[in-house]
Amino acid sequence: MGVVGNREFGGDTKAIAQLVSALVMLKEEEDEREKQAGRMLLLDDQSALDANYAKKTSSILDYYQLLSSQEQQMNDEEADAERQRRNKRSRSVAASAAAVSTAGLGDDPSNANNHGRSVGVTSTTSAAAPTTRRLWVKDRSRAWWENVDRPDYPESEFRRAFRMSRSTFDMICGELSSAVEKEDTMLRAAIPVRQRVAVCIWRLATGEPLRLVSKRFGLGISTCHKLVLEVCAAIKSVLMPRFLQWPASDEHLQAIMD
Repeated sequence: MGVVGNREFGGDTKAIAQLVSALVMLKEEEDEREKQAGRMLLLDDQSALDANYAKKTSSILDYYQLLSSQEQQMNDEEADAERQRRNKRSRSVAASAAAVSTAGLGDDPSNANNHGRSVGVTSTTSAAAPTTRRLWVKDRSRAWWENVDRPDYPESEFRRAFRMSRSTFDMICGELSSAVEKEDTMLRAAIPVRQRVAVCIWRLATGEPLRLVSKRFGLGISTCHKLVLEVCAAIKSVLMPRFLQWPASDEHLQAIMD
């Protein structure tokens, strides 16, 4: 009986040892699978971030291209309208010159022979004379913007209009001043930096069409469109590197995720 009992005990010990070994190997396999799953999850998160960044970048580029095409279309329309006005003025001048020449001849027979020649010369001279381009600026009201830009304008109303506080707006104007500021010319004064930034921010905050932006700020539609493009480019080049930073490494990404 003693020998049999020892054999049975020895068999149980061997079985227990095998079971423990199997459990250890199973634990190691589970740990390895968990590590692989963690690495795959990290790669998936990195891929999602990269895809989101690429999507946002593509959306911004598409928006810039759309604005550029709209600006080009408006410039072409304004150029066509200007050419039509010049042609109309030229025809009016030629007709007026012909009428004046005819009235000056009257009923004098001595001038009858030179009538056709005089009209021809006058018409040729009028057509050949260069058209002097005048600086014409439509008078638009800037009362709304001048009222909003006053220091005593209510903070709540300012925040409702621009979706930000006045202090944030002042900070943005200060940061972008050197990038968007223009110098005065002999023909007209440059648009102030604060108004330039306000046009862009109000357009982005409200999504209103350029026609309404033009009425609010007392500027032309093409001018407002150009200001939006310039200020957006300045925000991307000046403010984006300072306030929007992407993870530089996996450790940095993991720290953000934790």
